[in-house]
Amino acid sequence: ARGHGELSMGMSHDFEVAIEEGATHVRVGTAYDKAFKALGYKTWSVMLRKNPFYPDYHYDKVLLKGDPSTLRHDIVSRILRALWLRFLKLLIFPRALLTCDIFIFVSGTHLLPFRLDYLLLRLCRKQIVSIFVGSDIRCAEAFEQEMRELGVLEEIQPFINFVYSLENSHYPAKRRIVQAAERYSTLILSQ
Repeated sequence: ARGHGELSMGMSHDFEVAIEEGATHVRVGTAYDKAFKALGYKTWSVMLRKNPFYPDYHYDKVLLKGDPSTLRHDIVSRILRALWLRFLKLLIFPRALLTCDIFIFVSGTHLLPFRLDYLLLRLCRKQIVSIFVGSDIRCAEAFEQEMRELGVLEEIQPFINFVYSLENSHYPAKRRIVQAAERYSTLILSQ
């Protein structure tokens, strides 16, 4: 990290290499699945899309298949895709509710509209783990300060300007995500 601060890189599948390269923080999201299996829990992973960096990793359910760059982006296609995703999530939730005891939501994800799944899961005495990664919950000012301390502010300034342009519209949504996690989660992790 240029001799400044900390370096965050790597994922569950390549954390050994990331550490060898000098990482001080490693993201281990997909390791949760393996860890819970090792503890004897049945796991069931649902992803919107396969992770392009790990195409061979197995997920129990992938909602959108194929290359996202080939998707049509006209308004009708986008609306139909959104409706299809909501339908799939509504189908998945009852099965998950009956078969799973622990639910892990990464980056504020949810299965039901208005995060009703969080409320229903708590009412059914299920455990909820919320995992936030970097800018999922970090405001632009904090991110800018971190980049300044790392000595890379000038390089990343175009991205920070973009984040500032979205801040007013995205901040209320980020706040609702964090508030839902604080209200319903058994455990909150931040990476």
